[in-house]
Amino acid sequence: MRLEGPAPSVSSLLSSWLSLTGWVFAVCAQRANDLIEGGHDRVGDAVNDVGSPPEEGTNDAGELPALAPEAFAAGLIGRAEEVLRQAAEVINQEPNACMEAVTRDRVQALFRTLADEVLARAMEQRIADAEAARGESEAPDWVRRYRRILAAEGRWPPAEEPSLEGGADS
Repeated sequence: MRLEGPAPSVSSLLSSWLSLTGWVFAVCAQRANDLIEGGHDRVGDAVNDVGSPPEEGTNDAGELPALAPEAFAAGLIGRAEEVLRQAAEVINQEPNACMEAVTRDRVQALFRTLADEVLARAMEQRIADAEAARGESEAPDWVRRYRRILAAEGRWPPAEEPSLEGGADS
């Protein structure tokens, strides 16, 4: 079988391959350099923060209200039952009731997901209760999202102002 037209020479193929390889390496090097250039500031900031004392007034948050255990559990019973049913299905897929590592990992993943949902719902409930107690439950969405970020960092709700009764000299 003979191809029509001129056949490329080995040297032109090798030259094209080297050119392409050089281009790929140049792009990869540029991307790595971009990551290094932008990332060193973030890494440096994180390293500087390790072991340094907290900034003045950054962790003066008050306490979030406690959950009402009965109401909290009642709100999650349906989800817990659903996860237990899913776990039974995963276990039943194992033909000889041998708890292989894969089955164990799949069941544990179901319960890790449930645990994450429980913690997220608990935090949301405690923050909502704190907002309601402060009369701030009708805040705009961006304020509510920001408060949740602060709460995840342990900085919300703000601590109550100290009382000036009895010992203030004016």
